[in-house]
Amino acid sequence: MSEATQQVTFSVSSILAGYEFSRGYMMKLLEDIPEEKMATFSHGIVNHPAWQIGHLVTSGNYALEIAGHDRLVPDTWQEIFGIGSEPVEDSSKYPSKAELLEAYAAVHERVKEVLPQVDPALLTAEVTDEGIREYFGTNDLLLSFILGAHEGVHAGQLSAWRRSQGMPHVFG
Repeated sequence: MSEATQQVTFSVSSILAGYEFSRGYMMKLLEDIPEEKMATFSHGIVNHPAWQIGHLVTSGNYALEIAGHDRLVPDTWQEIFGIGSEPVEDSSKYPSKAELLEAYAAVHERVKEVLPQVDPALLTAEVTDEGIREYFGTNDLLLSFILGAHEGVHAGQLSAWRRSQGMPHVFG
C-alpha cells in the first residue's frame, strides 16, 4: 500500500468514525421528539426536526453520488430538504418521523459500506460542481465536510431547537 493510499484510508476511517458518532447523537436528539412536533418551528428556530433529518439524508445521498453510487431516496426529497429549500410548519409536507429515521439510517449504512471502497483517485479528484469547488477543492475535503462538520452543525441546531422546547440535554 502506498503512502498516499494509507493517508486516504486513514482519512476515510476517521471521517466514518465521526459520521457514526454524529448518527448516534442525532438519534438521541430525535428519540423523544413526538411526531406532532417534528415540523414545528420553535422560538425563531425554523429548521425543525423533520427538515433537519431530511436535509441530512439528502446530504448523505450527495456523498453517495460523489462516491459514484445511486441515491437512496427519491429526487422529491431534494426539493423538500436540499440546499435552498425552505422548511414549512406543515407536517403533511414531510415524510413521517419513522420514514425519516429509516432513510437516515439507510443512507448512513450505505455511506459506511461504500466509502472505504472508493478509488483514492476519485477522493483526491477536483469537485465537479464549480460553486462547491471554490470552497472544498477536492472530493475528500467535500466528503469530510458533508459527513463531519455538516452533520455537527445540524446536530447543534437540533439541540438548540430541543432546548427552546424545554426538552432536556441528551448528554450529561
